[in-house]
Amino acid sequence: MRFFIFSSINWDSFWQQPHEVSLALSEKYNVVFCNPIETTGTSNIHLKKITENKTPNKISTLDCKLKLKKLDYFYVIAQEMWFSYIILVKTKRNDILVFYNPTGQFIGFIIGKILLRRKVAFMLVDEYQLLSGKKIISNLLNIFISIFIRKSDIVFCTAKLLLAKALKYNKLSVYLPNGVNFEKISKVIANSSDKINNKKIIGYVGTLGPWVNIEDLLLIAEYFKETIEVWVIGGGERYQELKKIKAGKKIINLKLFGPQKHQAAMEYMSSFDVAIYPFIKSSLTESVSPIKIFEYWAKKKCVLSILTNETMQYEKELIFYTSNEQLLEKIALLMTDETLTKEKGDLGFKRMLSNHNWSGSLKTSLLENVEKLITKGSLIDSIL
Repeated sequence: MRFFIFSSINWDSFWQQPHEVSLALSEKYNVVFCNPIETTGTSNIHLKKITENKTPNKISTLDCKLKLKKLDYFYVIAQEMWFSYIILVKTKRNDILVFYNPTGQFIGFIIGKILLRRKVAFMLVDEYQLLSGKKIISNLLNIFISIFIRKSDIVFCTAKLLLAKALKYNKLSVYLPNGVNFEKISKVIANSSDKINNKKIIGYVGTLGPWVNIEDLLLIAEYFKETIEVWVIGGGERYQELKKIKAGKKIINLKLFGPQKHQAAMEYMSSFDVAIYPFIKSSLTESVSPIKIFEYWAKKKCVLSILTNETMQYEKELIFYTSNEQLLEKIALLMTDETLTKEKGDLGFKRMLSNHNWSGSLKTSLLENVEKLITKGSLIDSIL
């Protein structure tokens, strides 16, 4: 028996949840990580090979020889054919299929679950229909998602709103939030070589997608230009926009490091005095399990965050802001109150260890639920 992971992220791209799931499963089972078709364009960095992540003995990868320039309708069709081919030709009766995204995986899901009757797990990690800018595609994805949820043998949900949605259609749904592999992150040391004049550092690590409020980062840099540096590690759609504004306004204390390998990103993060989670509040971000917050906590960082349905459960650990005025006030406070900064960082660290650690609680929860699925077809309670 093997687990086939059908991911929307290349194994040799940024380390994310599909990697951690694969790593956890590989402790007991053989795992085949099916890479999506690689793109050669400048965007869609998750579909590119940008690093060389280690593959443990029980993990193998499958790569498509075809490479496409951009993510368009032709790409989706090609992706459907690629994953369908794997399911028809490579999988066997006792293999378990793990799907992540209805876009480019729907036909494979139908073949695997309905035609070949394989056991299927669905990782519901986003409101996929909200990522589409077109109403007809959004409506179609809503239908696809409901089919994935209804027909899967188990649905793992990374956010509480996603869990509530899944439970309407499938009682075999569990809450498995995002997390970090503390065993790996704990070995990373700070990289302060780019620090100027011992200024305090407010930092952000992550993709600068449309959901990120880069205006918050600009506001901090401009308001505290004499006392604070703002470090931004990551690429994405809004990276070039931020880069242009920085150049045009000559914001010297705004430092843009671009996309970095996971190890390097963690090194920069270690140098932060305070970290920030500056997402735009929307239906999409309400259902996001904030993996970056958990990474910040793994380094015992105090975190400033917007208030969402998912982050509200961390009232003791986070410092929330709901307006520009609050953001500036909270930063001014944190820059002078080191006791509060340390207290929040320590509380976040403890929460990460108990609820968001892939080398601990999350791995245990995943493996126990998978074992029940394999042996009895029923589930144990998830970690809440």
